[in-house]
Amino acid sequence: MTSFNHYALGSVINWLHTTVGGISPLAPGWREIMVRPVPGGTLTSAEVKYESPYGRIECSWTLEGTKFAMKLEVPPNSTAVVILPDQVHGQEAEGPGQVVGSGTHEFACTFEMGPWPEEIFDPFRAD
Repeated sequence: MTSFNHYALGSVINWLHTTVGGISPLAPGWREIMVRPVPGGTLTSAEVKYESPYGRIECSWTLEGTKFAMKLEVPPNSTAVVILPDQVHGQEAEGPGQVVGSGTHEFACTFEMGPWPEEIFDPFRAD
């Protein structure tokens, strides 16, 4: 099917922006933004851009070994709550994240991916 009138294709874009890229609205109109990228699988980088009513939101990240680096651009008159991947997995999960204002921001943390591909659970396998 090549119809773009079905939401199936839109849901992929939503997943890429909110999960892989990590940007989602915290308030109507994107005045407050949640930034919580989720690296996984074989992805080692991602970049997303979104045109909000306040301006362009850009988030890009790279994962080289265990070094996670992220660059974020927050539009004027907006704020963002940033939660890095090391905070998601409970290693430093204290507090609601870091709040930043308009402008360009850079973040870095240590992040270790789990095993990939994940081991498949086989209830009939005898160990």
